[in-house]
Amino acid sequence: MASSKWTEDKIENELEKMPVIQDLRSKEVVYQEIEKRLQEKNVRRLKKTWIFPGVIAACAVGILLYITPDLLNESNGASEQKSPAVHEQKDHPKKTASTDHTKTHSQGNDGTKATAKKGTDGKNNQETPATREASRAKEREVATAAVLPPVTERKYSSPLTEEEMQKQRAAGRSLVTVAYTNDAEDVVIPISFLVKGDRPYADKVDQVLQTFQPEKVGLKPTILNKAIVKDDDGKAVLDFPKGAITSSESKLLPKLLGYTFAYDYKYSTVNFLTDGQPGVTTDEQGTLENMNVQDVKGGPAYVYTSSTGNQFLVDSFGAGKGTPPASFTNALQELSKEDESQALSSPIPEGTDLETTVASGIAKVNVEDYTLKNEEKKQQMIDAILVTAKNYHQSEVAIDYDEQEAGMKEVKKPYPAIVGVNVINK
Repeated sequence: MASSKWTEDKIENELEKMPVIQDLRSKEVVYQEIEKRLQEKNVRRLKKTWIFPGVIAACAVGILLYITPDLLNESNGASEQKSPAVHEQKDHPKKTASTDHTKTHSQGNDGTKATAKKGTDGKNNQETPATREASRAKEREVATAAVLPPVTERKYSSPLTEEEMQKQRAAGRSLVTVAYTNDAEDVVIPISFLVKGDRPYADKVDQVLQTFQPEKVGLKPTILNKAIVKDDDGKAVLDFPKGAITSSESKLLPKLLGYTFAYDYKYSTVNFLTDGQPGVTTDEQGTLENMNVQDVKGGPAYVYTSSTGNQFLVDSFGAGKGTPPASFTNALQELSKEDESQALSSPIPEGTDLETTVASGIAKVNVEDYTLKNEEKKQQMIDAILVTAKNYHQSEVAIDYDEQEAGMKEVKKPYPAIVGVNVINK
């Protein structure tokens, strides 16, 4: 192998021939330069080391944010399944139904005002008569106990006098009258209720329609059970679902409204809505935005016996017997006649005559040839006379008996005025 031409001596000689290289910088400057380059090298090494873990961490955070809403939704769903009572309470504030004839309604506070509720789809849904039907069926049992005293087992529901009503007011109850019909829908029967609480009259009507089951006493729900009933600044408002009023119900509407809103509490008119929009369409009257409810003609009061044997006082106007007699005296004469054409009976015993005179605002009724000793029948007769007097705005009535024939104590002072008819829960 050939040896290299470059020997150490030759290399030294060649290096000596090269120009001299000198670093004119001071030691401090050279040290600072070296230190700076070392720091830059460390920074580059750190950047290269953490770039991939940083990307991975960012991805992990993004995935976590993506799946968190689903986990929360599942958790909320599970909690709602575990607490159905709470869920139901939040979605259904009030209103029930009694049968297929009942309200299609649900509600708020006193159950009367429609409220906007947010569903699971995130959209706001306005409560209408149609949305309340399901919730009312579940709420009736609780609401009945809270709003109405228990319905009595008595077969005859007597009226309430002003003296009796004063005691009820002291106990925090007020009187509400709601009209129902018989199964044939040819007799309108006003039923009165003692209701707890201090709310507008129309709101109380709505609560009665939610809670009372008329079938239990042989009566039938009406078109009013299909509506949301509420008080709007002192005016009664009925909100019906679209197409709710049938032809037969349309014919009964004036009487139902008259007995419900003007028989005890005097609303002058009732305003109508259909799913929250002004007006309602009927077969008899066409499209109506309101109806006058002041004209309750009344008439003599007969005894109606329902399919369950319950007995109520029904005047001739509610029974569809035509134009009532013009005066209280004529009404009592008409009342003595038995009516065999309908499910009505006269409260005046056969063979008993009534002689009536009116002087100085006081009506005096003399009962002649009264021979029955049945106290309930006697009370029905007195009640019918007093309800007839109410229908003719006759506030003071004195009833005298033929003592020799009847063997009863003569009544010398006027009876208290009637304020509610057919009170079913006193």
